[in-house]
Amino acid sequence: MRKQKKLLISALFMLFFFVNVHGKTQRSRLFGGIWRLELERIKLGCKFKYQDAGILLLNLEKQEAISSKLLSRPSFDLFGEYLPDDALGVQLSLGYSGHGGELPGMRHDCDGFRISLEYIMLSAVLRYYPGSSRQLCVFAGYWGSWLAYAEGQHVVDGQEKREAVNLLRLRNASWLRCKKTDRGVLFGLDYELDFGVIAGCYYNLGRERFNESGPLAFFNYSLGFTLGYNFAKLL
Repeated sequence: MRKQKKLLISALFMLFFFVNVHGKTQRSRLFGGIWRLELERIKLGCKFKYQDAGILLLNLEKQEAISSKLLSRPSFDLFGEYLPDDALGVQLSLGYSGHGGELPGMRHDCDGFRISLEYIMLSAVLRYYPGSSRQLCVFAGYWGSWLAYAEGQHVVDGQEKREAVNLLRLRNASWLRCKKTDRGVLFGLDYELDFGVIAGCYYNLGRERFNESGPLAFFNYSLGFTLGYNFAKLL
């Protein structure tokens, strides 16, 4: 009788051990699959931007609009994206953005006045993936930025003249008061290769009046190209 009890207890112990190990294996596969699925829905990376930036100048008194000469300015973004389904994604990014432009000469001895602006920018973008591979993407979104630095220089014969003036420190200029915040919209498209490299193009349009003083209003705009990498491919 004792022998039978020992065999029964041993059998029950072995059965319990087998069920427990099998259950852990199944749970591991389940959560491993969920983990892999979640990783596929996450993108983390950086983007380098090369953009031609300009300033739209509006004379509010004469109702005239003048486009500035474009300047090539670099930009940089860190981004994170989550894809709630196969077709849609939501991306947040934080980075540096260079803007500015060359306005027509405001003095008789100068050909133009070059304005260079540096912003810290935060954007929220809705992204749409038309293909099942989730490589081609069309996006549109909204951004806000804070002006970190602004400088201006007079230009003669295509060359900058004199030292740059910090526009944020101007106190007596009646025609310019720099607003330290900006906001606007952006849209574009990009394509991600299988190994994580991202290439694309975009258009960025500011909606805040840059100049807070006088009859002249400035609005930022830019057209650029991006080259980035999705670090989630390494996980």
